[in-house]
Amino acid sequence: MTAARCAVGNRRAKSGSLRVLVVEDNEPFRLFVCSTLSKATELRIIGEVSDGLEAVRKADELQPDLILLDVGLPTLNGIEAARRIRKLSPESKILFVTAESDAEVVQEAFSLGGSGYIGKSNIGVELLAAVQAVCQGMRFIGAGLTTQVPEVRVAGANALGKMGSKGSIEKLRMLLKDKESSVVMAATESLKTLGDTHAYEVYFAILTGERKSGEGLLQDQLKMLHDPKKMAEFGFSEGIGYVPYAGLALGAYKVIHKDDISPVRALAAVALASDPDPRSGEALVTAASDKSLIVRTAALDAIGHRNDTSLIPVVVPMMNDEKDVVRYTAAAVVVRLSKIAK
Repeated sequence: MTAARCAVGNRRAKSGSLRVLVVEDNEPFRLFVCSTLSKATELRIIGEVSDGLEAVRKADELQPDLILLDVGLPTLNGIEAARRIRKLSPESKILFVTAESDAEVVQEAFSLGGSGYIGKSNIGVELLAAVQAVCQGMRFIGAGLTTQVPEVRVAGANALGKMGSKGSIEKLRMLLKDKESSVVMAATESLKTLGDTHAYEVYFAILTGERKSGEGLLQDQLKMLHDPKKMAEFGFSEGIGYVPYAGLALGAYKVIHKDDISPVRALAAVALASDPDPRSGEALVTAASDKSLIVRTAALDAIGHRNDTSLIPVVVPMMNDEKDVVRYTAAAVVVRLSKIAK
């Protein structure tokens, strides 16, 4: 890490070093952190404090470039301290250092604009890499993606997508091999947000039950993603699903309870609307005749948003579907694509 590559504001450029405030109540651990940081000559520790209230006061006084902030602090926990620091020293980057493995803690840490999250058990390996990432304007998540607690892995994957952390795409791709469907789906959503085409491999598999190519998911993962119980649990816990019209809400609710996997397959269909691969277009055409009302409607909606006018002849017969919502959606798609064709 070189001084010239750091980009954390004017204070950093003027001082020639990254000014760091270390907040940790465990003295031996704090000394270890400071010792590790001292190995990087471009870092300068400007303060050490051991409780949350003092951290807020010091941040306001020193306006550090970077704050290493423990979550489990006395007098005021790290999350609440960060909330106050954000108002008093808005330009300071915050790198959370914690032993917590709670998904809500991870989510809240990043909702406050945290630049990174390191588990204490990995800090010897990850600290300097995390500081380097933050110094370069990137985001860093360490232990959140490797913990044995699935909910924390989900929170970490979600956070990477929300932060727009393109540097974490490889980490997210690794999570596509996770044994928990909720983790796979969280990583998939984030990859799609970051513009990575690996996400479409998963959506294609969910919608069709098959792999699009030799890459991506393994057979046991396909089985996992088509486990109705697991996918329903993920769908309800994350609040996902597809309801084409507000008036269909009650009908959608009944379908969800009768066929748990359909809302998730519908979500996959909607996601494939932005996949330029012709195989996804073919999958959507097939799904437009699916036995599930929600999947049929979502597939038609996705076809409309692909703007492929060659699909008009395929959509026209759907205007005779037995369900009103499918007929209306098909008609809307035909009108949309016809306008594009002119």
